[in-house]
Amino acid sequence: MRCVIVEDELIARKGIESYIDKIDWLDCAASFENVIELDQYLKTATAGEYPDIIFLDIEMPYLSGFEYLTSTRIDAEIIVITAYEEYALQGYELNITDYLLKPVSFARFSRAVEKARNSRTSKTVSSPLSKVLSLRVDRGNQRIPIANILYVEGMENYLKIHTTAECIIIRMKLKDFLSLVPKDVFMQVHKSYIVNLYKILRIEGKSISFSNSKSIPVSRNYRKMLSQGISDMSRHLY
Repeated sequence: MRCVIVEDELIARKGIESYIDKIDWLDCAASFENVIELDQYLKTATAGEYPDIIFLDIEMPYLSGFEYLTSTRIDAEIIVITAYEEYALQGYELNITDYLLKPVSFARFSRAVEKARNSRTSKTVSSPLSKVLSLRVDRGNQRIPIANILYVEGMENYLKIHTTAECIIIRMKLKDFLSLVPKDVFMQVHKSYIVNLYKILRIEGKSISFSNSKSIPVSRNYRKMLSQGISDMSRHLY
């Protein structure tokens, strides 16, 4: 599993990294000194780069770990590692996976990451994002993970499927694509566009933006349904 560390103290970061190195199924993808750096990383991360586990300190420069969690939706297991016991209740109210007090023993660290792995596995099995589409491309079939699809663009009898890595063109109509995918994940927002609700970075006015810096229009007729779809998705996540 991929993990990242957010900790402003160098010695503490190195300590967490040394524990991660002892667990063969954990891979430390990156470490950051504050949540501003983490936020920039998450906004540009592809599906394959997005972390499964985030080790998060609380007291950090610019913005605390909990302030960040209350303002941002993160699809990862959060393990708080801190010297402050008084934040424990607030942490569990934010649906964190585990709360570790410094100094952390390797045995306690191991129990926390095992708990995170079990939680992540359970979510992956039940998540609609774990599904894979098999679509006819040219003369063969191509398997496309739903988690990789950002949005779909309709062009008469053809579709452009914009993923985190490439643009795939297939012969199909928008309504036929909608019939193949989970309705709680994909939604039509314009006569020519379908979006993956889980991949929306921000909505500003008449525009929807994604992590690949691309943006598409949203029609006035679809805005209310889009807001409801995002609200329903948030309740499912938490």
